[in-house]
Amino acid sequence: MGEMIGVFGGVGPVASAEFVRTIYAHCDGVAEQDFPAVLLYSDPGIAARGTLVAGRDVRIEAQVTRGLQLLADQGCDKIVMCCMTLHRILPFLPARLRDRVVSTVDVLVDAVAAAPPVRRLMMCSIDTWRMHLLQEHPKWTDIASSVVWPSEADNVTLQQAIQEIKENRGTDAAVRWLDDGMREYEVSSAIVGCSEIHVLARAHSFDVIDPFDVTARSIAARQL
Repeated sequence: MGEMIGVFGGVGPVASAEFVRTIYAHCDGVAEQDFPAVLLYSDPGIAARGTLVAGRDVRIEAQVTRGLQLLADQGCDKIVMCCMTLHRILPFLPARLRDRVVSTVDVLVDAVAAAPPVRRLMMCSIDTWRMHLLQEHPKWTDIASSVVWPSEADNVTLQQAIQEIKENRGTDAAVRWLDDGMREYEVSSAIVGCSEIHVLARAHSFDVIDPFDVTARSIAARQL
């Protein structure tokens, strides 16, 4: 079977299910016995992440620790968290679990740095926007000039579209936001800064840097 990859999901469940689907979509052309072994832990009961904007939330930390430990106990040496905002709590998790997590924030920064230096519209949750999670990355200055941030008001509207994806009500609102945002901010490319936006990127064709897709490809190729 080989290495078992863990996926910490449920935040939200639609996005983490789509991420697993993406892994196997990139395995096309090989025997199914050669596909990677993936274990999805999906717990939609994880508390809303808005509290993390103000600081630590020990309840969320305990919930995430429990899920990561379950995956570790099943032999997952590498774990992908299908929620960008949850990366906020990584420094507060036990090292034995934190060290197993593949940071999609790292993947995002590296992917943007490796891409042509054009302006790209960031599409993330309002919580990620407000806590400046991505800007705190040590390599952020390498890509800052390529990232266009929507206004807080526009990001609140995007959050409403993200919520529709979370609740399995489709991507129509997100598509409208993307079309309007590209015109307003005069860009032709976007960055996936939220796992629900990965769902949008899988459903619709547009120029985008998607760290969840990059990670899924690495898993499919057994190069994670």
